Amino acid sequence: MIGVISQMERIVPTKIETVTIPIRYEIKDILVDSSEIKYECDICSSELINEKKPEALQCKEGHFACRSCWEKCLFLKKECMICKTPIPSISMLSRSRYLENEYFNWLNNRLVFCPNSILNILRLNMGLPSISNENNNNNNNNNNNNNNKIVCNHGSMKFSQLNNHIRICEARILQCKLCNGKFISKDFDKHQNECTKIYLQCNYCKNDIQRSSLSNHHKTNCTKYLIECHYCKKMIERAFIQKHNNEDCQEYLVFCQFKDCSERLSRYKMSFHCLEHKYITILQDQNEVIKEFNQKYSQLQFNYNQLKDEANNNNKRIYTNTWIINNFRDVAQKVPHKMSIKSDIFTVGTHDFFLRLIPNGPPGKPGKFGIYLEKVNNNNRDNVLLNFLASISLGNVHRELEIDFSKSMFSDIFPFEPHLDSKNVFGRMPFGCELEIEVTIKILQEKKLPMTQIIYD
Repeated sequence: MIGVISQMERIVPTKIETVTIPIRYEIKDILVDSSEIKYECDICSSELINEKKPEALQCKEGHFACRSCWEKCLFLKKECMICKTPIPSISMLSRSRYLENEYFNWLNNRLVFCPNSILNILRLNMGLPSISNENNNNNNNNNNNNNNKIVCNHGSMKFSQLNNHIRICEARILQCKLCNGKFISKDFDKHQNECTKIYLQCNYCKNDIQRSSLSNHHKTNCTKYLIECHYCKKMIERAFIQKHNNEDCQEYLVFCQFKDCSERLSRYKMSFHCLEHKYITILQDQNEVIKEFNQKYSQLQFNYNQLKDEANNNNKRIYTNTWIINNFRDVAQKVPHKMSIKSDIFTVGTHDFFLRLIPNGPPGKPGKFGIYLEKVNNNNRDNVLLNFLASISLGNVHRELEIDFSKSMFSDIFPFEPHLDSKNVFGRMPFGCELEIEVTIKILQEKKLPMTQIIYD
């Protein structure tokens, strides 16, 4: 039951419904020949007889007048105004049947106009002022023919035919059940198209909207109504205008999404603006990468050069050579006790050395063979502590000795093999034989001493 009621509630009127309004008029206004008017009240000259309500009343003596005059007379004095017959109330008066019959017989044969053809009658029945009164109020002097403007085109007819004509008259007055407006029947279609209470289907959302609200519905509520985009001037459905502005409209003004950029451009131009930002960012990133690469390259180059220098220094810190003494036996026999033979000066790192060979023994050790490593400039010693690894080979004899210059800092002479007997070295050597001494020296540690440190000889 609820479902049926809800469906009924959704039914809205899409066509007008009407009722016919009975028209009121006076006989004298519709007679073709107004001179034929009879049966008027002798007192007020109004109609004695009305087809809908008989107005002619008489006393028991047969004196008659219209109902309105009888009411006024009896209000003042309860008697007939002509014969003075007492009349307690209007109900004591009777209708004049003879007069009524005579009147209707006369009237049915009279030629009359349709009351709908008289504009003033029509206007008065529709609740509008008559044209003559309206003209007077507006101080207009229109032609008197305008007062008799014909609305119904039927023409004259006998009064007996009037009721049948009024039922089908194209100028009969109708009243709309929706808006209560009044109009003539031939304007039915016009009112159908103008009635503010009728419901029409919105051309956009297809909902039924009352005609009076349709314009406002289009302006404010209809989601399907096409409205113009303020930016690109395209017609967009109201429901999608926000989405259109936020996502699709190429002329909508948007802010740049990049930090520290306050530019506001159309979405179309902003796409190119953002591309410029991206390219700039890419270039900046590439510059940072290049800068970082250059830094790393510089560091690697520095490390390489440092390693290269270290390698060169290491090469310089290692010395390998052979000291050849030709005719050594002859040379050794000519060298007296305490005297020595010197090699050429050679460089290890930043230091200069030479080998000193004493074939017949140093002072206090005659007949002893000795080889010494001696540093140049022993009288001007620099403040450097050295640690050497010396390797010297003499024939089949090979000796390797680590020499710590810091332990011998009071002497520049480094004994290597001071206890060999001279005869064991060259006593058996044939004359003309050469002596080969292989020497390898490697600086293990080199440390500068503070300038304030005192080194004693």
